[in-house]
Amino acid sequence: MEPLPAPSPTVEVNMAEPLPEAEPEIGEALAGYLADEGIAVLGDLAYDAVRRTAGGVSLTVRRNGRDETVTAEQILVATGRTANTEGLGLAEAGIAQTPTGAIAVDDRMRTSRPGVYAAGDVTGRDQFVYMAAYGARLAARNALNGDSLRYDNRTMPGVVFTDPQVGSVGLTEARARAAGHDVRTSVLTLDNVPRALAARDTRGLIKLVADRSTRRLLGAHILAPEGADSIQTAAMAIRCDLTIDDLSETIFPYLTTVEGLKLAAQTFTVGAQRVVVGQASAGQQSGAFVYSAALANQLAGINSQVLRSYSSLDIYNADGGTLQVGSSILGSLTLDAGAINVNGAGGTVLVEA
Repeated sequence: MEPLPAPSPTVEVNMAEPLPEAEPEIGEALAGYLADEGIAVLGDLAYDAVRRTAGGVSLTVRRNGRDETVTAEQILVATGRTANTEGLGLAEAGIAQTPTGAIAVDDRMRTSRPGVYAAGDVTGRDQFVYMAAYGARLAARNALNGDSLRYDNRTMPGVVFTDPQVGSVGLTEARARAAGHDVRTSVLTLDNVPRALAARDTRGLIKLVADRSTRRLLGAHILAPEGADSIQTAAMAIRCDLTIDDLSETIFPYLTTVEGLKLAAQTFTVGAQRVVVGQASAGQQSGAFVYSAALANQLAGINSQVLRSYSSLDIYNADGGTLQVGSSILGSLTLDAGAINVNGAGGTVLVEA
């Protein structure tokens, strides 16, 4: 069988980064992954001309004050969607429309004409199939029970099936600040998530947005190979007004992408770097362990070096110094024949980055 030809590089133009509505960390990371696959993202452009060529098309653009030519097999112009309302006789029926032609509805799915409801893409609102189904259900129920239900998209998840996938729910950091929240954020790269390490694909990150005073989770944004399957957990957490503490204390199954939500929540308190200090006997049989990011800061000031690395797991050896968490001294570190001694007991210091 003849091998398939390698795909030609795709050029995506006139956007500073992919998914401009997403968190900037996600857009920047995704642009890098696309670049790794030969997909160039060009921004801040002005179009001048488009022409057919023997091999496809050429697009002349102006960027940074200079004319440039981009060649490709095809050009796709993506300008958004408009509601398909022509021919419905809305004006004759006395049903108001938005400036874009969509059917205007209120938060109970009512149109301007009493007794007439509308839902789905025709309203120009939240153009996802699951939100159309949600709106239609509300419209039917309100038509029968006195308009008691309100449309609420506060926990509407959004998914983009790029590679890696993007999943998002709730507020972005910028929108949370604009809404008046005193915001805290946590960004955890996937090389801190065991599932990603096991799958040998650590592309991506998880960003959580929380209110500083209430610690309530406001938004969750995932860039991961299996990110679409994990965002619903965050949606339920936001719907139930859970805090980042609730999330970090919840039991998640090991070696799953969704476990990254818990790990990201934990970094609000202890930081992304966990240090495991174990007093171990011969053969490195584990004993009691202490977890704290503060230990990493202490190790940074000790004469230490990585003896062996297992992806995100490093074994450190330190010669001299004190192991301390806050004001609590856990013990002294000394080097003895290539092994760590903690208070005179043989052991190792393990650092998970």
